[in-house]
Amino acid sequence: MIKTIKEFIKKFMKDTYSLIDVLCFFIIILLKLTIFNYIISKGVINHAAVAPTIFSIIVIVSFSLFMKSKRRTLFLFSVDILISIILVVDMNYYRYFNDLVSINSLRNLALLTGVTDSLFELFKAYDLLFMADLLLIPFIIYFRRKEKKELTFIIRGPIALTLLCMTIFLQYGAIDTFSNSQPGLLSSMRNKLYISKCMGLINFQGIDVYNLVNLQIKRSEKLTAGRKEEIQKSLLALKAASTNLSGSGKGKNVIMIQVESLQNFAINSSINGQVITPNLNAFINKSLYFDNFYNQVAAGNTADAEFMTNNSIYPASTGAAYSVFAKDKFDSLGTELQAKGYATAAFHGNTQVFWNRNVMYPKEGFQDFFSKSSFNSDDILGLGISDKSFLTQSLEKLKTMKSPFFSFLVTLSSHYPFDGGSKYGDFDPGEYKDTIFGSYLQAIHYADEQLGMFLDGLSSSGLMDNSIIVLYGDHTAIPTGSGNELYKFTDINTQSDFQWAQYQKVPLIMHFPKDANKGVNHLYSGQMDVYPTLANLFDIDADYTLGKDMLNSKTGKVIFRNGSFTDGEVFYVSTSDTYYNVHTGEKLKPTKEMLATKDKYMGELQYSDDMMNKDLIKDYEDK
Repeated sequence: MIKTIKEFIKKFMKDTYSLIDVLCFFIIILLKLTIFNYIISKGVINHAAVAPTIFSIIVIVSFSLFMKSKRRTLFLFSVDILISIILVVDMNYYRYFNDLVSINSLRNLALLTGVTDSLFELFKAYDLLFMADLLLIPFIIYFRRKEKKELTFIIRGPIALTLLCMTIFLQYGAIDTFSNSQPGLLSSMRNKLYISKCMGLINFQGIDVYNLVNLQIKRSEKLTAGRKEEIQKSLLALKAASTNLSGSGKGKNVIMIQVESLQNFAINSSINGQVITPNLNAFINKSLYFDNFYNQVAAGNTADAEFMTNNSIYPASTGAAYSVFAKDKFDSLGTELQAKGYATAAFHGNTQVFWNRNVMYPKEGFQDFFSKSSFNSDDILGLGISDKSFLTQSLEKLKTMKSPFFSFLVTLSSHYPFDGGSKYGDFDPGEYKDTIFGSYLQAIHYADEQLGMFLDGLSSSGLMDNSIIVLYGDHTAIPTGSGNELYKFTDINTQSDFQWAQYQKVPLIMHFPKDANKGVNHLYSGQMDVYPTLANLFDIDADYTLGKDMLNSKTGKVIFRNGSFTDGEVFYVSTSDTYYNVHTGEKLKPTKEMLATKDKYMGELQYSDDMMNKDLIKDYEDK
């Protein structure tokens, strides 16, 4: 009896040894994915993701068991390296964007000439630990050459098939349960980070591939007449009666300035007795200032900010709108003003192809596009012409434009990683010197100085007397990796996803001739609301906008691409599926009204997606 048991154990050990590559793969990948999930969950083990992650690894293992040992080992090692590369890329993308890379996001790389260098600044040496598997190559070579007993396919096949069927069944159940608890989330991918936290990175990537294929199929299908009518009615329902300042901008110039990385916390703030944005502070005192104005960008970042302020349509659910929607027809601010006889021009200190602007700007109604090739590149700072040179030369071009005109200027020098050094001047960030946060303070102080000179130039030239100036920040500047410094600077002791959401505020300053209508507007609003507001001022119909007129709305509404939203009373953070009281920061138990509001707002995101994916503006206008 004892001899039989010993022989069985010996045989089992031999058989098990032949599968040691499978065991190593399972343990290593599970460890890596667990560490990654722990990081993106901000130091919390997300138990919901454990089972789906294990299931996804077993699916890969199941496929490998159909192969003989040598080919299987090579397959598993190759998959391991691929997953490791994805982890390193996602880690760095997460540090900057607080999000994960999707396949559509990769399309952005072709649009980001130059900016990819700044992403390398986020790389940490310990990221290489995810690639430590390369050290196993000698052992793998040894393992592949070593004589060992091979399990026959008669044994491996049934095991592989059983595991595969079982895990696919379990995976389907897990995905179906998650999908039912968060309707529309998996199909829209509006909250990639939350999906990965709950379902694991491998499942997230698999769902992303499925959605990409499914989206291409759906784009080839036509929307029903009923759905088109439903969307058109919803657009009309969003239009509120506009009486305040309606038509008051007729005949006046529009000068819109999108400031790179300008966050609201920098406004009216000081450090070591130095005012960070003295010129913007002074400009605010002469203007209408929206202090609860949020950036609503997604993967397109700067380009998404432009897209929303000029179109009042939400960014693409994955990828950048400037790429994904480049073939669509638009009813933009520039298009409408041009139809009213305005001269229209866009200004940017980088190349025309940067963010596909050479394609998008003409479609958005800009007759002229002054890019890097249109300026004297006498002073390069970061990604392009310095703000000092760019704004100085742009001012001269504005002076020659025939009124009325619409000019859209995008600054550049305060772009991450804020490496302008001494070119930023002698602003001292104090204890934050030689940190990302300190460099940001120097960069935004420099941008403020150049904007001050530009605004003074508009005033002395007389352009300010006949222009409505709209100035706003495009997106957040401080990556999550430097969040502790931001919390310290703003004297916030309790870090939370709600508080981080508050840092997504950017300033919106609207200046009227003769300093009219100055004051502070506390309405909760965002970049989606800029075009509808200007449409009221310039008597534009703006039939295809999803934002609100900030000058005539009584209630706030800000919807973010990832599904978060706020109405000024409640703030829903989709990445943690949590509701907060805006005024106290306390967590709230969701009521039926809150859940209904969430469903309504998710519906608006879907309306936006359907409009762009099906090019409905062209369809509506053709009729």
